[in-house]
Amino acid sequence: MPTSRRVHRDQFSPSIDEHRGTIARLCLWALLLLAFLSLTPAQNAAAAAPNVNYIVVPDFFQLPAGESFVEVAGIAISAKGHIYVFHRGKHPLIEFDPAGKFVRSIADDLFVTAHDVRVDLDDNIWTVDVGSHVVLKLSPEGRVLLALGRCGFLATMYLTSISLLMLPSTVAATST
Repeated sequence: MPTSRRVHRDQFSPSIDEHRGTIARLCLWALLLLAFLSLTPAQNAAAAAPNVNYIVVPDFFQLPAGESFVEVAGIAISAKGHIYVFHRGKHPLIEFDPAGKFVRSIADDLFVTAHDVRVDLDDNIWTVDVGSHVVLKLSPEGRVLLALGRCGFLATMYLTSISLLMLPSTVAATST
């Protein structure tokens, strides 16, 4: 039967002084890492931020009394400088003049859930409504010129990954 040999713990474990030195080195590295991480984002953000030459104009849009924007989905500008804001509030499509003065709301009863708006070269207004699953082309006067999709069509379908590809998300206009 083999005899057991008793091994002293001191032969294999580091001394208390060695522990202290390791802990001190780890603390020093942690402090250096924290100092580096606290300085780096500010330096990188200043270096990476482009100068976009925009000026913030508070309260630019002059909404009618009692109105406010709700989840703005898109903004488009016509050739005349008129600004169209498409949002999810009571009057989804609102037109402003170049100075931000309210001109009119357009086709309030046509939209379910605003998603995007564009203006083409002829100043026709294109809207994407993900609530009704319809893309509308409106004349500058606000008359419907074209409707792509059927209101509520996807509501009767199973929402699979394939049917999600049929949801309109944006519109692009070209000169041809």
